[in-house]
Amino acid sequence: MVAHRPEPWWHPLRSDPGLAEGLNVWVHLLAIVLTLIVTVVLGFALGISATPVALLSVDLAAVFSALGLVLVFSVLFSWAGHLPGALVLNVALRRGRGGWLVAMAGGLVIGMVLSTLIGSGVGAIMGPFLALLHLVILRCLASLFRPAHSRIGNPEESDPV
Repeated sequence: MVAHRPEPWWHPLRSDPGLAEGLNVWVHLLAIVLTLIVTVVLGFALGISATPVALLSVDLAAVFSALGLVLVFSVLFSWAGHLPGALVLNVALRRGRGGWLVAMAGGLVIGMVLSTLIGSGVGAIMGPFLALLHLVILRCLASLFRPAHSRIGNPEESDPV
């Protein structure tokens, strides 16, 4: 029996459908919380790094500072995009269509809808990148919580040669 080879992590459209076995509501909520935490940490890191960057370029430091502020404060609104995003990612991963391009397209659509509601284009700009971060964290958690019997390379399932 030939073992099914999972799709590589970097594939734009497809994913290993077996990852869906490790998904439940709690894994999705944990992925959302971790995504929000990582977003804030990245925002603070960019904001803090703006000071030493200012020694090289004041304009670049201003960009770092502004992007850091956007990331830190995006958590106030991005949770509203992560909730429907979790549903989109769940369906995509269960069908084996959880690639990075699918996540970014879903993030763009959800970000555009939220942008019209909040009256700013930031949601459409940040949505694809936050959706990609959400996907990476969700796929890591799904791999971690995946049942042992469904993992590739399980010694109990291997054929004796």
